[in-house]
Amino acid sequence: MSLTKRKREMFIAVDECADKAGTIRSISDQNLGNVLELGRHAQGQAKGRLSSY
Repeated sequence: MSLTKRKREMFIAVDECADKAGTIRSISDQNLGNVLELGRHAQGQAKGRLSSY
């Protein structure tokens, strides 16, 4: 799946859950650059809702 599609899928999941439930999104990839890009995207979407464990 392309990065664009993965980012879109993340957006849809977070948008659908809104404030009703938390989401855990996978940002794993064989390419570190992709992992970092997806992580930055997730942080931007979180808007204060991001938890790190």
